[in-house]
Amino acid sequence: MSDDVLQRRSSKVPVTALAFFNNDVLLAGEGNILLAYDATTRQRVGSAKIFRQQAIHGIFADEATGLLLIYGGRRIAVASLRHYADNITFSVSEERDTGDWILDATFSPFTDTDEGLWFVLVTAHNALATCEVSVVDDREPLAHIESTSELVPGSNCLLYCAHILEISPSHCLIASGTAFGDVILWSCMFPQSERDPVTTQVHCNFSAHEGSIFGVHISDDRNVKLWNISTITDCTPANVAAAIDTGFGATKQSNENAPPLIAAALGHVSRIWSVRTLVTNDRLAIWTFGEDATRIDWHIERHPASGKYQLEQSRVDTCHTGKNIWSTARTSLLEDTCATGGADGSISVLPDNELHGPMRGTVIVSSQIHAARDRALDPTKSYAFIAHDSLIAVSAQGYVTLVTLRANGTSTTDSLACHEELRSYSLVTALEGTAAVAGKGGDVYMYDAAARQLSVVASVPGKVAGLFMSAIRTGDSAMRARRYVLVTTLGSPDAQLVEILATQLVDDAAATHSRLQLPKGFVVTSFGMSQRGADGFIVLGSRNGAITVYDLSSQGPEPLRPCFDRAGLHSDAITSLCYETPNNTSELRYIFASSRDGTYSVHSATFQTEGFSLGVVHKASLSFGPSIEGLSITECGQLQVWGFKSKHFALHDVTSQEDLMKVECGGVHSSWAFDPTDEGGTFAWTEAGNVTWTMRTQKQVQRINTGGHGREIKACAVSQGSPKLIATGAEDTNIKLFKYDESRGFQCLQTLRKHVTGIQHLQWSSDGTWLFSSGGFEEFFAWKITKDVPYINVGVVCAARHPRNGKSDLRIMGFDVRQALLEDRDGAVDFNIMMAYSDSTLKIWSFSTHSPDAWTLVAQGSYLTSCLSSVYTLPSSEANATILTTSTDGHLALWSTIPAKGTILEWASRHSVHQNAILSSTLYTLPDSSTLVVTGGDDNALAFTRITDLAAATPSMKTLIVPRAHAAAITGIVCRATADNSVLEVVSVGLDQKVKIWRVLVEEGRVGLDGLEVRRTGKSWSCVADAGKMVWLGGRSNASGNGEHSADAGLLVVGVGMEVWSLDVESGRTTPGQKAQNA
Repeated sequence: MSDDVLQRRSSKVPVTALAFFNNDVLLAGEGNILLAYDATTRQRVGSAKIFRQQAIHGIFADEATGLLLIYGGRRIAVASLRHYADNITFSVSEERDTGDWILDATFSPFTDTDEGLWFVLVTAHNALATCEVSVVDDREPLAHIESTSELVPGSNCLLYCAHILEISPSHCLIASGTAFGDVILWSCMFPQSERDPVTTQVHCNFSAHEGSIFGVHISDDRNVKLWNISTITDCTPANVAAAIDTGFGATKQSNENAPPLIAAALGHVSRIWSVRTLVTNDRLAIWTFGEDATRIDWHIERHPASGKYQLEQSRVDTCHTGKNIWSTARTSLLEDTCATGGADGSISVLPDNELHGPMRGTVIVSSQIHAARDRALDPTKSYAFIAHDSLIAVSAQGYVTLVTLRANGTSTTDSLACHEELRSYSLVTALEGTAAVAGKGGDVYMYDAAARQLSVVASVPGKVAGLFMSAIRTGDSAMRARRYVLVTTLGSPDAQLVEILATQLVDDAAATHSRLQLPKGFVVTSFGMSQRGADGFIVLGSRNGAITVYDLSSQGPEPLRPCFDRAGLHSDAITSLCYETPNNTSELRYIFASSRDGTYSVHSATFQTEGFSLGVVHKASLSFGPSIEGLSITECGQLQVWGFKSKHFALHDVTSQEDLMKVECGGVHSSWAFDPTDEGGTFAWTEAGNVTWTMRTQKQVQRINTGGHGREIKACAVSQGSPKLIATGAEDTNIKLFKYDESRGFQCLQTLRKHVTGIQHLQWSSDGTWLFSSGGFEEFFAWKITKDVPYINVGVVCAARHPRNGKSDLRIMGFDVRQALLEDRDGAVDFNIMMAYSDSTLKIWSFSTHSPDAWTLVAQGSYLTSCLSSVYTLPSSEANATILTTSTDGHLALWSTIPAKGTILEWASRHSVHQNAILSSTLYTLPDSSTLVVTGGDDNALAFTRITDLAAATPSMKTLIVPRAHAAAITGIVCRATADNSVLEVVSVGLDQKVKIWRVLVEEGRVGLDGLEVRRTGKSWSCVADAGKMVWLGGRSNASGNGEHSADAGLLVVGVGMEVWSLDVESGRTTPGQKAQNA
C-alpha cells in the first residue's frame, strides 16, 4: 500500500493561521499546507507541506533568525524560507509532539546562540514549554528541533486562549483566558545560569467575563474589555495561587485583586474569536474579530464630564462570507494593514486608512457640502453626479449649483442659476457630464460640463413626475454617444423623448422631441436605449415590474406605440436598465434589470421578422436588499449592482462575486446619488439637511483569493458538457456554482439564494442545463442554466418550486431525476423525480417545464419508521425500473417497478448492511448486468452489496463488509472502472479526514460474493474537516450509473472547504488491506 497514490491538486479550506514575514511576505496556513504570498502583488510565491495529519493553527515568524515556528494542535515544526527572483522555497524540519494543545509561541528571551535557539510555548493547561532548535547551513533541512521540554508545569485549569509578552531578556508575562471566564495574569522569570531554577509569579486571577474567553480580553459574551495592568505587583495576593488550579476560583473576594477596568463595550453580533492592539502616532487602536466574519476597529474616548473612558467603534468591515474569522495578522508595510483568514477559505487585506491616509490612490473621505451664508437655511433637495468628483445640486429655494469634491474632504461650489419653478420641488438626473433638471413648471433644463451652462431644452405641460437619461453608443469610440432625456408628467398618457444633438447647447434649438404612448397605468421608473440600425429601440421599466419596448425606426407624427410589453418581469419597481450587444451586427441583445423586489435579472432580447421576443436567462437575489436601486457595466467589463440593506448602502460586483462598498447612511428613504467606478465609486446622501459624501477608488476589502461557503458543504454535483460546473450546497442555505481549472483553482460564478434551510442534495440533468436541489421544509427547486451570458458567465433562473415547498418540516433527504424520453415540444422537457423523505416516505413526481400544472404526484409509499437517506433507479431487463433506497436503519430496500399513476409504492425486500445509518452510497453496473452497491455507514464500515436477478420476484442481495474501514463515519463514496474491466476503483472519505482507495476485483463467471475481492491500495489525510460529499471531477454518464471517468479525472471532496485530488494509479501497489467479511 502506498500513500503516494493520492496527490492533492488544489484546496479551498479555512485559513487557520496568518503571519507577515519582513512585512513583504504573507504566510498562510491552509490545512497542513503553508502558503506564501507577496504582500504587495498578492500573488502566491511558494508553498510547503508542514504536518502529515494536522492543520496549522499558528505561525511565529522570527525575522532576525529567518526561522518560522509553526504549530497546530499538539504538533510543532520549524521552517526556514529562501527568497528567489519570483518565488520562495521552504526548508521544513520534522514535526514533534509537545503533549498538549499549543495556544501561543514566541522567541525565547534567554536564547544562547552557542547552544542553539529556543522558542517558548504556552499550552492549554497553562504550562510553559520550550523548544530547542539547531541551525545547520550545509544540510537540509536547515533547522532541526533538537528537543522539547516542559519549563513550567501545567495546572488543572483549561485555557481557551493565551498570550506571551516579552518584558525583558529574563522575564515573560503571560495572560491566560480560561474556559470559565477567568483571566490569569502571571510571569515567568528565566534563570541567568543552568544552576538557577525557573521562577513563576501569579499576579492576579479574576473573573473577567460571563462566558469562555477566546482572546485576552474578549469573550463569547461579546464584550470587549480593556484593563490597566501597569499596577500589578511582584507579590502574589492571597488565595490567588490556589485558584489557578481550577479555573473556577475567581470570586468577589479574589476580584479585589483584579487590575482596574479602563473601558468595556458590547461588540459583535456573535462570539468574538480574537483581538489585536496597536499604537501608532500615540493612538491606541483595538481590532476585534468575530464569528460574524467582521472586524471592528475601536478607539478610546474620554468622557469630558465624568473623566471615564469609553470604547467607540471607528469602523466595521465584513471580511468574509458566512461565519468565522479564524486567523489574523498585521504589518506596517506602507501603512498598518490587517489580514484576516476566514472559514470560507479566503484571505482579506484591510489597509488602515484612518492612520496613514490613502493606499495606492485609495481615497476614503467624508465631508459636507455647505450652502453660502445667505442660504444657510436652504437645504439641498435633489442632486446627481455628472462625474465621479462633481455633481449638480438643486436647493429648496431653486438654486442650481455645481459642486466639486476634493480628495482631502473639502468641496467647492459654483452657482449656476436660480429658477422659481424649482423651489420646493425638483428632479435631477445625470449621465457622463450631462445633467437634466426639471420642476413643477414643466421646463427641462440641461447642463453640459463642456459648455458649462444651463439651458432649457424642452417644455412639457404640467408638473414633471419622472426624469430619466440614457444614451445610444455607436461602434466608433471616438464619436460622442447620442443622448436622450425621457420626461413624464402627472396625468399624461404620453412620455416626451428629447434627443440632445449638440455639445454646445442652445435653448430649444439643440433638441428634437418625440412622444411615446404609455400603456394604461404604466408609471415609468427606468429608461434605457440601445442601437439598432440607423435608429434604436427603447425599453421602459414600470413601478409594478412590467416593461414596454418601442422601436424608433417606426416613429411618425403620432405618438409612438409599444411594439412589445410584458407584465410581471419583476414583482416591484424596475429601478434601472442597461444593455449589451454580443456584436454590432447581431439582432440579439441582453437586457440587464434591477428591481426593488430584491433581485436583478438578465434577459435575451431578439428582433425577428415576426416581432420582438424576450426571454429571461438569469434572475437572482443578492446578500443585501430588497431595495436594489441600480446596476451598470464598468469600463473593465464588470457588472455592478447597488442598493440598500437596513441603514447601509452596498455595492456588489456580480462578475467577481465580491462586495465592493458598504456605507452607513440611514437607509433608502433619504435622498442619495451614486456614481460607480471599476472598484468603488462616489456615494452622496442627505443627512441632517446637508449632503454627506464618500469616495472610494479601490475595494474596501481586498481579497488575495476569493472565498467559498462560510459553513459546512453537505451536497455537491458536477455537470456534464463544457465547461463543467460544480454545484455545492451548504448549511448557510446557499448554492454556489464554481468553475475549476488547475491554474486558478476554484472560481465562484454564481450564488443562488432561495433555500431557507441547509441543502440536502443536488443533481444535474444529463445535459447539464437543469439543476435540482432539495432541503428541509420540503424545499425542492428546479434551476434552468444558461451558459456564456455576458458579464455573469452563467445565467440561472429558478424555473419551478415544489408545490409543497415550505408546508411542512420534512426534509427531502435525497432524490433521483430521470429525463423522460419524449419528442421535442417547443423545448418542453419532462422529468420523473423520485424523492426520499425524512419521515420514511418515498414519492414519485412528474415535472414538466412547459405545463400549467407542472407537478403531478405519480405514486407514493412508506417504508418503516426510519429516515430514508437516498434513492436510486436501478436498470432492469424489463421496460420499467427498480427503485433502491438506503435508510438510517442500515438496510437497503428494493421497491416494485414504477407503477401507473395513482398507485401506491411498496417495498418488496430489504437487506441488512450496516449496524446503523447508511450515510453514503454509489452504484455500478457490472458486466454480467448485476448491480454493485457500495455503501458507507455510521458504523465506520464499507460495504459492497451485489444485487442479481432484478427481474425476479425476490432479487438476490449479498454483502461483503470491510469493518473499521475508517476511524469514523464514512460520508462520501465514488466508484469508477479502470482499463481492466474486471477491476474497479472505489474511493471513500470519512469524518476521520482520511481519503482511501480500494481496488475491487470482479472475477468473470463467478456469481455473488465469490466473485468479489477488495483490497486497499492507498490513503491520505484530507484538509477538509466534516466531509459531507465526494464526487468525480471528470466526465461520466449518469449520477447513479456506470462510473465512466477518464484516468486523469480528479476527486472533489467537500465539507468544511473543498479539495481536489488526483489518483496516480501506477504508484499504488495492491497489497492486502483490511480483511473483508461476508454478511
